[in-house]
Amino acid sequence: PERAGAGAATAVAVVKSPSSSYGIPRGGWFELVSCPHYTAEVVLYVGLAVAAGPNALSMPVLPMLCAVAANLSLSARQNHVWYLTHFPDTYPKGRYAIFPRIL
Repeated sequence: PERAGAGAATAVAVVKSPSSSYGIPRGGWFELVSCPHYTAEVVLYVGLAVAAGPNALSMPVLPMLCAVAANLSLSARQNHVWYLTHFPDTYPKGRYAIFPRIL
């Protein structure tokens, strides 16, 4: 357990290195959206709701899906605006925040 924590701390230290600079992510889903990890999480909750079947309405699955989608949509929009502000000339114009062709 100690070693796993040390590895995570090292990874964070590398990401937070003062000599590094921000860049525009490229490749994969990043070509479509600014926050593909948020998109994947919403897709995960949609899958959970589908797997729950008709019981999704009586279980907390549907409200969780709505809450997660709303929260991540707001965060993705803020991240997208940050990229547009810091990379006004180079950020891909056709990229969406979280859902391609929607938001």
